Amino acid sequence: MKNFPPSLSLEGRVRSVSHKLAAGFAALALASFMLVVPSCYAAGATAHSPWVATWGAAMVAVDPGEAPDFTGQTLREIVHTSVGGQQARVWLSNRFGTEPLHIGAAHIALSASGSFGTNPDGTPNQSGIQAGTDHALTFNGIDTVVIAPGAEVVSDPVSMSVPALTDIAVSIYFPDHTMATTEHSDSNQISYAANGNLVSAANLGGQSWESRPWYVVSGVDVEAPGDSAVIAFGDSITD
Repeated sequence: MKNFPPSLSLEGRVRSVSHKLAAGFAALALASFMLVVPSCYAAGATAHSPWVATWGAAMVAVDPGEAPDFTGQTLREIVHTSVGGQQARVWLSNRFGTEPLHIGAAHIALSASGSFGTNPDGTPNQSGIQAGTDHALTFNGIDTVVIAPGAEVVSDPVSMSVPALTDIAVSIYFPDHTMATTEHSDSNQISYAANGNLVSAANLGGQSWESRPWYVVSGVDVEAPGDSAVIAFGDSITD
């Protein structure tokens, strides 16, 4: 917060802050308006591509010494869609990794509402997926992939109906030594981790624990011709 001189009245301080906030929001709105683009810019696609980001998050490096160990575990991450579509694909990131990241299996499904038992700490478990919506993700036709340090990959398209404004679950199994170093920490969403390969499990109730940040998963696209995504640049307040 800016330090104002003692001579400036409270009214003057409030007016000064208000002007700065108004200018900041105006700049952000302009930036957002100018960045209405198909999400697949990252893949070098044309402006006519039908792929649009229905969810995405900026990834950062996990603080030194704070990376969780997901060796031999499944991470089921819950994200919320914006636009809907009839196909989906998922972006996985090792942007801040220092060693290759081995994805042993990955699935996508629609999240199921309701409680599925309790977590070890007694909180309700909401890790369920809707029956008939679970799909395996492949990468160039293979159900496993190794992501080089500093790189990200996108899955092959999956034919599935993804509604707008709904929760979906992306489940990833890490068979090898895995220290998660790429995250979006301020998720405001509960995800889940459990031992073993449980990517296709109907729910993780009774055997999982909560995971608050989003790790590895950096985006979900849907095939939505004619729709667009808005990208907002900013700090944690924008987030």
